Amino acid sequence: MKNKYLRGALGVLTVAMLGVGVVSATGVANGLSEEEKVAAQERQAAMRDAIETDNYAEWEALMIERIAEMEDSINEETFDELVERYENQEQFQAAVDELKESREWTFEEMEELKEEYEIGDGHTKMKNRYSNEDS
Repeated sequence: MKNKYLRGALGVLTVAMLGVGVVSATGVANGLSEEEKVAAQERQAAMRDAIETDNYAEWEALMIERIAEMEDSINEETFDELVERYENQEQFQAAVDELKESREWTFEEMEELKEEYEIGDGHTKMKNRYSNEDS
């Protein structure tokens, strides 16, 4: 019984680690098409199913596939893209902080900042997080 709980906990941890890997590699889903988002959700569901059904062969196949995808993205171009996204997000956050400190602002101004700093739709919760407007 104890072993079953341990395996379940390890399974959840594995799924969480894969999620972190996907998020890290994709810059919080910035720039993913709807098709890519659906594919990522399907992979996550397949991983969860393999763990829940104690299907090592399926889990192993999914992990090998994920490793191959990650290996394909280990290159200077991907690294440069990640650095650029990070820098844009840092500059965006500084601009948001400055705007918030200077005066009242609107959601439209936030949208303009998103566009200026090329912050993608992966930040859909931004309105709820930053908005000071009444909904």
